[in-house]
Amino acid sequence: MADLKPVASTLPTSSPESANDLLSVHGLDRDARASLQIQAEALSQRLRLPLRSARGGMTGQWLGASIGASLEFQDHRQYQPGDDPRYLNWAAYARTGQYTMKMFREEVSPRLDVVLDCSPSMFLTHSKAARTLELLAFTVACAARAGALLRVYQANSETAEELPLDSLRGQSWQPLPKTNRPGAPMLGRVLWRAQSLRIVISDLLYAVPPEGVLASLLHTPGRAILFSPWSRVEAEPDWDGQIDLLECESGERRVFHVLPSRLERYRGNYRRHFALWDEACRARNVALARVGDEGALQDRLMESAVPSGAVELAQT
Repeated sequence: MADLKPVASTLPTSSPESANDLLSVHGLDRDARASLQIQAEALSQRLRLPLRSARGGMTGQWLGASIGASLEFQDHRQYQPGDDPRYLNWAAYARTGQYTMKMFREEVSPRLDVVLDCSPSMFLTHSKAARTLELLAFTVACAARAGALLRVYQANSETAEELPLDSLRGQSWQPLPKTNRPGAPMLGRVLWRAQSLRIVISDLLYAVPPEGVLASLLHTPGRAILFSPWSRVEAEPDWDGQIDLLECESGERRVFHVLPSRLERYRGNYRRHFALWDEACRARNVALARVGDEGALQDRLMESAVPSGAVELAQT
């Protein structure tokens, strides 16, 4: 699987030093990104994220069953990491030796934690880079429409950092620079909130077992969604003969003589890679939506994200 990210003459001859440079190369400047955000806000009126499953800790517009100090008592439940210890039922603990939480009915705002994978492969072509930014814009627009408590991180194989929401609204944020170490984004450094809806926008093109990535995503209680942008140039390349390939993560350039049998082996490896991701996500109840970079975002979400439960029709 080491050659999962081959790029045949689709990157500039001089590989940019950062994802931000790649955005500029593809014409995705601040004004273009603002235009994508406006389109995403319109789309969020027709499609939405399944935020009803994510509970928050502040008063808002969603009716839930999380803890509160002055509202009607409802029930008990088992303690989960991240719960507020002020609402532990110490009398029950004295009797049973088990930690339980007092639950009260309250209005809550859903929590939404979003991570954008800033690996260079996410910005491989203009269409894939644009689809990546569209997916980010769509999640931000859905969060605003639902009144969700939003946090957005960007991550690469070395670090993860939170983006100020003002920089997202003003399109002034800068993607993380390229690293010299290919690999999965550092989800273990993200401060996932308890009971949040976790969304990762990543093409999943790294030679890491899916179970390890999903474990970092779900090590505290919450629901997860993967939006995976993909390009036909990756899935079904038309290489023939001697091809000069640039590995977009490491910058390594290699020459291959591509025979039909080798090309078919590559395509088979690609299909098996995502079959493993699909299997792992189903086992952990993670919604996986592979979103192609061709056509309108709404069409691609209707095709892949609605059937998987990653996105809902707004009127439902």
